Amino acid sequence: MRKFTTQILSLLTALSFAGALSAQTVEDAIGAADNATGGDNMGLTISGHGSFMLPGGSSTSYGNSGSAASTASEAVSYDFSGATGFGGGLDVAYKIAEGLNVTLGFDYRSYSTRTYKTSMYNTPFNGIIRDLADVTLKGQAAAAGAAATWANGYAGVDAAAGGVLNDDDQKAYADFGSSTSELYKATASFSSSWSNMYLSLGLRPEVKAWGGTLSAGFGLAYVLPYDVTTDLTVTEEAGALASSLDITTATQTDKWGGAIGAYGSLGYAYDIMPNLFVGTRLKVLFATAMNDAKTRVLDAKFADGTSKTATYTIAASHTEADRSLTATSTTTFTGKRQPSSNGITDATVSLVVGYRL
Repeated sequence: MRKFTTQILSLLTALSFAGALSAQTVEDAIGAADNATGGDNMGLTISGHGSFMLPGGSSTSYGNSGSAASTASEAVSYDFSGATGFGGGLDVAYKIAEGLNVTLGFDYRSYSTRTYKTSMYNTPFNGIIRDLADVTLKGQAAAAGAAATWANGYAGVDAAAGGVLNDDDQKAYADFGSSTSELYKATASFSSSWSNMYLSLGLRPEVKAWGGTLSAGFGLAYVLPYDVTTDLTVTEEAGALASSLDITTATQTDKWGGAIGAYGSLGYAYDIMPNLFVGTRLKVLFATAMNDAKTRVLDAKFADGTSKTATYTIAASHTEADRSLTATSTTTFTGKRQPSSNGITDATVSLVVGYRL
């Protein structure tokens, strides 16, 4: 019996030693693989984020007095857009050295401006609506047998047409383009909105700090082509508006091309599990979009239920005659305009959740 007991104890001791050796061998192997990737397993990190944006860059202020000015001497209050936005995105980072990652990011953003309420004259529509009114009235004059020219002003054309153009049209066109115009005494409200996406590629150095990871990033960004939509509603009519120019609602769509730029970021992440973290990040984007070879389209609806569409092609080279709208049908018109740029300077604050593989 004593011999059997001794054999059992010897076997258990041998198994325990073998188990301890195997465990140590596995632990050493894991440690060696961990060291080979800098302590983060595969060295790959995937994170998602939700964001709040404050867009900057180039901007224009518009009248926001709450109603149309009753006289040309009445002061008008002007405000900038006050645009804000929300969005989100995804980032993938790969560790290429201790404390250094290469990152690829995707961001989606949706913006909107304040709603202005002001005279039609103080909206971004005044130029294109004037052009639409101009070609409409010229068409009326031509139909009445008058020369389609404004060399002698509206009254001259009306006289040449035998005085058949209605008085409301004449009042609407009188002093067209100024705050005293009957057309621009209408009170209108409008706002703009746009959504865009951009890709980013760069480097992200990071250090351990405050129980988590502090990082700073920089690199290149590409903003994909996008549209800016501005919606107008005529809320009150003041003065005599010609029926042919009696716009009730309108939508202007400006198309912008892709933009190459740069970004910088600063973030902090806290590990809530060995490979799972939450954090926050500030990211600033700088880029400039151009609209050359794009279009600006105005879809206008009138009180009588009809609609008209004016389309400007943006061209770096065109004649003065090209700038005037030309009727392609009774409801569609085309023209050309010079290119412009749209500076983008966006500050984005994000809440981040990520996992290290």
